[in-house]
Amino acid sequence: MRWIRNSTAVATGLFWSVASAAPAPARSAEQWRRDLVTLAAELPRRHPRPFHAVRESDWRAAVADLDARIPTLSPNQTKVGFMKLVAMIGDGHTVLSPLAGPELGFHSVPVRFYQFSNGIFVRAADAEHRDLIGARLTTVGTVGVDEAIRRIAPIVSRDNDEGLKLVVPKYLGIPEILDGLGLISGDGRVAYRFEKEGRVIAAELAPGAAVGSDVLGDLLPFKNPPGWIDARDGAANPPPLWLVDPTTFYRKSYDEKNRLLYIQFNIVANRPGETIAQFFGAIPAFARAHPVEKLVLDVRQNAGGNNQLNAPIVRAVLASGLGERGRLFVVIGRETFSAAENLVNDLSKLASPIFVGEPTGASPNEYGDPERVTLPESGLVVSVSTFFYTDAGRHAGTRTNPEVPTELSFDEYRNNVDPAMDRIVRYRSLTAALTAAIAAADSTGLDRAYRAFKSSPETSWIQTERETNSLGYSLLGEGKTSLAVLLFRLNAESYPDSVNVYDSLGEACSAAGDVTCARESYSRLLELDPGNDTARRALAKLPSR
Repeated sequence: MRWIRNSTAVATGLFWSVASAAPAPARSAEQWRRDLVTLAAELPRRHPRPFHAVRESDWRAAVADLDARIPTLSPNQTKVGFMKLVAMIGDGHTVLSPLAGPELGFHSVPVRFYQFSNGIFVRAADAEHRDLIGARLTTVGTVGVDEAIRRIAPIVSRDNDEGLKLVVPKYLGIPEILDGLGLISGDGRVAYRFEKEGRVIAAELAPGAAVGSDVLGDLLPFKNPPGWIDARDGAANPPPLWLVDPTTFYRKSYDEKNRLLYIQFNIVANRPGETIAQFFGAIPAFARAHPVEKLVLDVRQNAGGNNQLNAPIVRAVLASGLGERGRLFVVIGRETFSAAENLVNDLSKLASPIFVGEPTGASPNEYGDPERVTLPESGLVVSVSTFFYTDAGRHAGTRTNPEVPTELSFDEYRNNVDPAMDRIVRYRSLTAALTAAIAAADSTGLDRAYRAFKSSPETSWIQTERETNSLGYSLLGEGKTSLAVLLFRLNAESYPDSVNVYDSLGEACSAAGDVTCARESYSRLLELDPGNDTARRALAKLPSR
């Protein structure tokens, strides 16, 4: 997704930092209402499908409601009202956010929150508030943290709820937003309550640095202001690869022991001195010169850039010979967005990656290529999508899900443990475990090897549904029908609630002439998915009993 129209602009800092600007002076109600007229006209005019997620009548009613209330609202309430109107459009590129620029005039408290698998914690803080590091947030103002999240959600522009996990912790540290939502009083100080090591801690934090003048620092979850203390400081383990340098464009690291080539790819943009094409163009030669069994492309912190630069990456993966299943691993997460999602789509279609980590923050089919709309009276800058990318196909969902899900707990973060890389290093291929039995056409050996793989502590955690299904169809295509049927049966046994396994088993049983098995398989599929017309037609074609 082309957040920025050319990569030179990104490389020179337009994407990751903007010039600071003084907050606009207070505006009158009439000035705000004139800005509202501009927003109500320009946003629908520029967006390709502005009412794909909200009915036009509902959005227009919300505009009219804000217009009527502006004379009674505080500046923070008015700005939050504008943010909500933009967020109602329902895509992550159509946004009015304090993180993208200083125009809103918002500030942040001197701690950084992050949503881990076990709660929202203080991940980092300035020296004065170091005692709060590692504390789990429980209360914001007068409400519990879950209620605070519920109130913030409507003002967060996003493709899916992974975007909430990324943005809400940042907004929890912006007093103007909390005031605009009625979570605190208007003096700017925020009363928080935390739990840490069995103790309840109450802290009142005042607003500090302006938000939006350092877009890199405000957008990246793991970049701290100078002099701040991080929960990982002093950890016994070395920093995990993905946190060695969260501001790098791209870099590689080779693990000789595990024969693993790791590539951290944080922004789809050419860096000064080495383009994406040059960097990735050298990967195939490196892979030939070193014993590489696994290639890891880590895009969990990649929020996008210029999608026209993705092609050399895909070409390099394919040319390296490492695009096969079990060799290519792509780490994704809530921050994987825009052009990075386009890359995920391309790799899904042209290679056989195993996705590891969290679901992406972008929809595979996504709105993007935003234009800036500056509201004339307040100077607020609204980003509006102008194009709809459909490269993922008609049936894509609202996010790319990992085949190997790994969430990050606060203790893992604090101790420099990366569960995603741990799973990748330990990953083993089911196909390799079954190769000998398949070559010998040994059904008993195949059954034994499959069950051993699924029950071993070393491999029982591996999701094998997709790999088993693919292998079964390969066997079917080679005429090894009985082995294919056995493999599909084993898959159905392991994943009894999957529609796909019964569709595959029904097809294989039909090919084998086992009408009873085929009928049972399609019938079970229809129990799981009563509206599945494909299964219904397949049943109708089977010979009568």
